[in-house]
Order: sequence, then structure tokens, then C-alpha cells
Amino acid sequence: MALSACGDDPDPAPNPDPSSSGVQRPACAKSAHSETDDYPASLLVVAAAFSGEGWGTVTKVSAPVNTYCPEDAIEINGDGTKLYFLGMPDVGANLSNDQQVSFPVGTYVATRTGSDKGVFGTPIYFDLRQGVDKSADGELSFSPDGTKVYFHSNRAANLGDTTDYLDIYSADLVNGVPGVGTNLGTPVNSTSPDGEMAIHPNGTTLYFASHRPGGLGQADLYRSAWNGSTWSAPIALPFVNTTEDEKMPCFTADGNTMYYV
Repeated sequence: MALSACGDDPDPAPNPDPSSSGVQRPACAKSAHSETDDYPASLLVVAAAFSGEGWGTVTKVSAPVNTYCPEDAIEINGDGTKLYFLGMPDVGANLSNDQQVSFPVGTYVATRTGSDKGVFGTPIYFDLRQGVDKSADGELSFSPDGTKVYFHSNRAANLGDTTDYLDIYSADLVNGVPGVGTNLGTPVNSTSPDGEMAIHPNGTTLYFASHRPGGLGQADLYRSAWNGSTWSAPIALPFVNTTEDEKMPCFTADGNTMYYV
């Protein structure tokens, strides 16, 4: 989605060193505008509660998570207390190639501050850029035991050329802090964009979107299973895929229901 620039915005303050622990998301320098305020799904964090009777009213998550800058690629932990999201100073179309893979673009984590499911504290940088200088990382998915995080990334180690803007990586977690990301390699990743993934609650099956040849149309959903040493050849989901985009799978805790975009 291409969005237009928003007038003359003030120059942002100098960025902090993102390698430092506890680095807060820099203040958004954009003025009020409509592009990120009218609930477009890819640019605003919202919440809705599910009950036996269906979904409740959609509620906009409060500041400081939501700003006049884009928020995207969200993930919430099992008990609903930590929200992870991709924060950007502007939509991608308004950023240079270098800006798109440089701080302050990156993943942030905000901790819920009370019983209200839409109120979170100050977002803190979640450094998935370990071992690399430039990357754009997002769409986190945590292993059930909390020892690993999967994420997609735009970085030099991707398997394809410059058109391969997403590959899937994993990083070990120590006390919740990610280590160096490792490209999952083939057959999960290809020379086409692969990402928008989720690890199934069984901890061994990865569901992801891919633009690889052989699909039905645009991005299709695939699954690959880990046998302890290698990933299996990805299998397309014929009962889900169409000639349009299918992406962003996620699962209920029991693994019996998959939601996707």
C-alpha cells in the first residue's frame, strides 16, 4: 500500500544507540493525518476480545504504542502482557532503501500496564539486528517453550537478489533477549520473498507465506515440519490458497484453529 507524505514535519531528535539496553522508541515526528488514524489493518494496532458469542468491539490500542507513525506486524505473548510490533518513522514508500533497514525501523516491545487490554507502557527496542548492521525485522512468532523466536527480515543474508525482500530467521532467546539470527535456509526460504510466518503450538510445524514459483497466485501459505535436524519440503495449503494473497497465519493456543489474512 502506497501512502502519500504528510506535509512539512519537524526534524526528529537524534536517534539513541539501539544496541543499548532499554532504548525507547524515538518520538514520532509526524503530524496528525488520516493515513494511520482510520483503522487500516496494516498500520494501526487494535484489539478485540473473543467470547463464545463472537468478537467484541474493536478498540484502538492507546498511546504510546499507537502514534501518527506506522505500527505493523504485531505479536502478543501468551498471557497478553507483552505486545511486539514493527515501528517505523514513516510508511515505506517515504523512506529510502537505507532508511528502511536502519534504526529506528525495527521491532519494539511494550508491556501492559494494568487490566485494560488496550493500555501498554513505553515501547522498548527489541534488538533482532544482532550481528548485522542493516535489517528490517518483524512478524515475530515464539516457540511454545519460549526459547526461540522466528521472524522475517530484509537483510543482506537473504537467499535471493534485491527482489527477495523477506527471508525467515530464528534466534535463540536467553532471558527473553534474542541472540544472533540464523537464516532457516532452503527449503523453507527460497530466492523469492518468504515470511509472514507462525510456528504452530506443536513447536515443530512452521506455517508461512511465500511468493515462490508454483503457487496459485500472489502470496500463498505453506507449511514445513522440523524433524530435529532439518526442515521438510514446504507443502502448500490447497484448501486455503487462492489466486489472491494469503499470509499472516496465527493459531489458537490449542492449535486447532488457524486465522490468516
